[in-house]
Amino acid sequence: MRYEEWTVELRVLVEGATVERRWAFGLDTVRRLTNAEALDALWDGELTEAAWGALRTAVAAARDVEPTTGASVATVIDRLLGTVDEGVLSDGDMDPELLAVIEVVSSWSSYLGDGSAENLARLATVAFERIDYEESVDLDDVLATVDIAEEWNRTRRLLS
Repeated sequence: MRYEEWTVELRVLVEGATVERRWAFGLDTVRRLTNAEALDALWDGELTEAAWGALRTAVAAARDVEPTTGASVATVIDRLLGTVDEGVLSDGDMDPELLAVIEVVSSWSSYLGDGSAENLARLATVAFERIDYEESVDLDDVLATVDIAEEWNRTRRLLS
C-alpha cells in the first residue's frame, strides 16, 4: 500500500470509529509511546529543568486522563506544553525521539480538546513515523516491514 493510500484508509478508519473506539486507540497509543522507558531514554540536555518537569507532568496527565475529564485535562496539558516550548535548549535540531513524545502528547491533547478525527489521525501518523524513523519505510509499500504491519493491525483492531 502506498503512503497516500494509507493516509486515506487511516482517515476513513478514524472517522468511522465510535467515540469509545477512538478513546481506546488514542489512550493505548499515548501509553505505548510515552512509557517510562521511552522518557528515560531521552537526552536531558534538550530542555531546561522546568521544561522537563512540565513534559513529565503533561505525559502523566495524558496517560491518566478519563473520558469525562478530557477537555479540562487538555487545557492543563496545553499550558504545560507551553512551558516545554519555552524551555527548549536545542537550536532547531531537537532529538527526534523527544520531538515524537511532544507530538504524541500534543496530538492527544488536541483530540481531547475537540474530539476531531484529524487530531486522532495525527496521533496515529506519529506512531507510524516513529517506526519509519527507525526502519526507513518504503513509501511505495508502507506495510512491507513487520513493525509497520503490526502497527497498522493494532490501529485497525482498536478502531474497528
